[in-house]
Amino acid sequence: MPGISIGGWVALLATVGVSACTPQGSAQLSEADVAAVHQVEQAFVQRVLDGEWDAAVEYFADDAVRMPFNAPLERGRATIRAHFDAVDSITQWTIHDSEVGGDGNVAYLRQAYTITAFLAGMPGAATYTGKSLAVLRRQPDGRWLFVMDIWNADAPLHMPQ
Repeated sequence: MPGISIGGWVALLATVGVSACTPQGSAQLSEADVAAVHQVEQAFVQRVLDGEWDAAVEYFADDAVRMPFNAPLERGRATIRAHFDAVDSITQWTIHDSEVGGDGNVAYLRQAYTITAFLAGMPGAATYTGKSLAVLRRQPDGRWLFVMDIWNADAPLHMPQ
């Protein structure tokens, strides 16, 4: 375009690029939101440690999706609940590192952990260290629920024989 220098074009494109990457009208998570997401994290872990599978699944939205390692995708609470049928108990879930971030009504939860589980039909416990990334959405009633959850182990699992 005549009248605009190369430097002017660069400045214009940089301004448009930054504007396109900044959500309009969004708000960072408040300290209360971050605390609420950590509370969901802790409550979910406690329900799992207590073997309260039905209560644990209530922390997932009806349309939630989980992507467990070495297993098919799980869609919806009923499928997520069925996943726990393969678990006799989880006796340890130690969180080594946990981070919450997000924007507005969507939050992410990144976690590093060690879990010890007794799986159905196995003679002993399987212990592994891994990491996860979950997405939570604020519900109309203000609760935060998991809508996406993916995790994997840091090394191949060694199952008891």
